[in-house]
Amino acid sequence: MFDYGGGMAWVCWWRVTLTWQSGQYSPTGVPEQVLDVTRAAQLRRVVLGTRRDPRIRDYRYWLHREWDDPDPPRHCPRGHELTAGRARARPCLCGVGHFVTDCFCGAGGHRPPLGPGCGELPFDPEAGRHHW
Repeated sequence: MFDYGGGMAWVCWWRVTLTWQSGQYSPTGVPEQVLDVTRAAQLRRVVLGTRRDPRIRDYRYWLHREWDDPDPPRHCPRGHELTAGRARARPCLCGVGHFVTDCFCGAGGHRPPLGPGCGELPFDPEAGRHHW
């Protein structure tokens, strides 16, 4: 969790999917097992253990990140109510990311505020993805 004061924070976790050679080896009894991991050290242990276990055929993991704010912005700086789709999380070059509000009037804001090293991530339109 990355806390920015006032209770607002990014909550991060990884969803790991293990594919076992057979359901008989899996603790759940089915060939695919899904785990949610909340710390990088836990993810490391799962990945290293998976690599050593010959009964596991494949594994994948994805980072999930959610903005947790007990008092999310409901209005733009000019006082307009923010409608659906006008507030969202956005990745940033700083590596932390921001919660961004964009109002129809053109006013917007970033939580946490932009600082040195912040900016749009490079995007490759031909590949249809970011540089990573």
